[in-house]
Amino acid sequence: MSKHEVHVKFAGRIVMVGFGSIGQGILPLILRHIGTSSDRITIVTAEDKGNTEAQEFGVKFVKTALTPGNYRKVLEPLIGAGDFLLNLSVDVSSVALVQLARERGALAWAETVTRVAETAIPETAFLAASSLFSEKELVDLTIAIGLMNAFNRLAIGFRKPPRAATGE
Repeated sequence: MSKHEVHVKFAGRIVMVGFGSIGQGILPLILRHIGTSSDRITIVTAEDKGNTEAQEFGVKFVKTALTPGNYRKVLEPLIGAGDFLLNLSVDVSSVALVQLARERGALAWAETVTRVAETAIPETAFLAASSLFSEKELVDLTIAIGLMNAFNRLAIGFRKPPRAATGE
């Protein structure tokens, strides 16, 4: 058996949406050339087609048709900061998935910036956010996060919780 070159190490999870002929062709390449393990890969697809192949490679197979009404509920538990979402389905909107990734990225960036004393904002977090947002968008987002953090600290310091928290 020949040894295949691993081109990049990848510590995140990989979620493949769709598992037709393209997905079935890409999966062995991912496992061969990306430094990850099969237990870090999940396939979400509407059909049972490819289930046997997924089992042979030891990857999780979720048979669920993604719709505008359920794709967030299905995918949100499967992806987070530093994960990779790969849309191989012709029936699933890439625009919707990009929007979901941007929202998840904004939340991850907000958490990292807010907890700066603990996180020191690692390079991986910055690179993940930079891959989702333009420089201006990232600056604007970071300023908004800073303003909210300042507002929260002032409110806590002056013992003035937001009205929503007090039920007023």
